[in-house]
Amino acid sequence: MSIRVRYAIGIDSVKIELGSPPRVFEGLLGIAVTCKEEESFVSLYRECMRKSLEAKGLKTNRTVLKAYDISRLAPEHEDEVIIPFFDCLTKEIERIDIYYTRYNPKKLPSVSIFGRDRPTTKNPVEFVRMITNAYPHYCGYWYLNKYSSKEVSKMYLDHFESCHTPAWDSMSQFKDSVLYLRLLENMTLIRLSSGLARLCMGTLWTGYGYSSFWKCVCARCCVSPALDV
Repeated sequence: MSIRVRYAIGIDSVKIELGSPPRVFEGLLGIAVTCKEEESFVSLYRECMRKSLEAKGLKTNRTVLKAYDISRLAPEHEDEVIIPFFDCLTKEIERIDIYYTRYNPKKLPSVSIFGRDRPTTKNPVEFVRMITNAYPHYCGYWYLNKYSSKEVSKMYLDHFESCHTPAWDSMSQFKDSVLYLRLLENMTLIRLSSGLARLCMGTLWTGYGYSSFWKCVCARCCVSPALDV
């Protein structure tokens, strides 16, 4: 008799801005981290975070840190904490999904929005800004449409704000998986997603690719355009 594997997923997202006025690129990046054994993932997460901080002579009473916390503990050296931390934790990671949204204004000068209210239009930059705070649940929607919802035991979404969307209606129908919105008892998957998003942004900003690190990430990675025009 085969045993069905049930995965836990954590999703976080960031807004990306590249360039300088008047030419500033704005887009959205989402990261979904999937683990098979959530309990062992959480245990190893705490151990790896402690070791990575101690290697830099840093200490904290908190066991779960977001990218911003690490940047405060190790200003300008946070990558020296995040990269070995991920290397330590990688054996518990089943898969990493990267989602992105971008628009080319030359190809798509405006975006039409249809809902219960009167239809409206936005230019691409306005639309990206409008959906920025809602992006985690869009990524969750695409995740559940790409993979079988029967394989998902829990999906942790970072806090988001959004108007009522068809994406949320669709996600709410997946009865086999349980959605958690940033619950305090387990933020580890979301925090790891946040750290990976921060490294993605650093790579885009500086052009420094952390080749050995990304080779490890890409071995477990699937990149999907949530909205790419």
